[in-house]
Amino acid sequence: MNMPRVSIIIPCHNAEPYVREAIQSALDQTYPHVEIVVIDDGSTDGSPDIIRSFGDRIRWETGPNGGAAAARNRGLAISTGQMIQFADADDLLNPHKIERQMKQVLAKSGDMVYSDGNTIGTASEGDEPRYVYPEPDGDPLLFLMKTNLATPSPLHWKEHLVAVGGFRTDLVCAQEYDLHLRLACRGLSLRHVPEQLFSVRRVRDSVSSNYSRVLQQYPIILGPIYEKLQAGGGLNEERKKAFAETMARAARHCIRVGSAENGLRFFEQARRMHPDGGLGVYRRPARLLRHFLGPVLTERIVMFVRRHRKTTREQPGRS
Repeated sequence: MNMPRVSIIIPCHNAEPYVREAIQSALDQTYPHVEIVVIDDGSTDGSPDIIRSFGDRIRWETGPNGGAAAARNRGLAISTGQMIQFADADDLLNPHKIERQMKQVLAKSGDMVYSDGNTIGTASEGDEPRYVYPEPDGDPLLFLMKTNLATPSPLHWKEHLVAVGGFRTDLVCAQEYDLHLRLACRGLSLRHVPEQLFSVRRVRDSVSSNYSRVLQQYPIILGPIYEKLQAGGGLNEERKKAFAETMARAARHCIRVGSAENGLRFFEQARRMHPDGGLGVYRRPARLLRHFLGPVLTERIVMFVRRHRKTTREQPGRS
């Protein structure tokens, strides 16, 4: 049986405390046909010395700082594997990750095989399950629009990544969300391995942990994908509604955190995607409020009611 080579691509920028452990977790894979490609993204700490210390057990190069997306794309360009596993320099791969997921690849049960994972690090106490995903259901695009897979979760065919142009380098975050949606537009099938096979380090104030900042990328991500599908006849009613509702959820969050201007702009984009403007994200009482009071007042009332209910539940003597 042909056993494809898997290239594990690790971008690194000033990850001196973590990069050794990340590389070792890649070297410790039980699947025998792997190469480790480390791209130093202009580190100014001791990361390059640590990377060099692995010698010829890994492939690596260093260059000026261009961001993680550019470093991943460079790793993709120089990799020799038919399959690609991405991992950040502070991530850890379970020793059996590649082996478990390659079983599904070799069984031809999915074009993109993803696994569950957990979190480690300073933003939480010890290990806690976080990346536990549902089974894929129906349209892969709709599934990935509401299921944001972490960067190290999927195992990819290199040819698919090359076909969509790899990661977008103009996004400040959520690059993996954008990549997975563009891959889904190619009609790739999905397969889930329900095991926690990777760990993501949660660092306080990191770009990826700032949910509001992630949502700011949604118009930049969803707009071009929607327009490309529209031009190619790839939008049905269900997809249009899903795009609009995704934008509407982001809009509601913006309003709740005090960015009403962005929220209204997002709602306008949702209306361009579908005539109902993503109203499906509201429960019926809030939907009626929205009709009469508009989105900003509706969110204020919803948040007031939620705070009141929480306060009531927390009062002594109440259960």
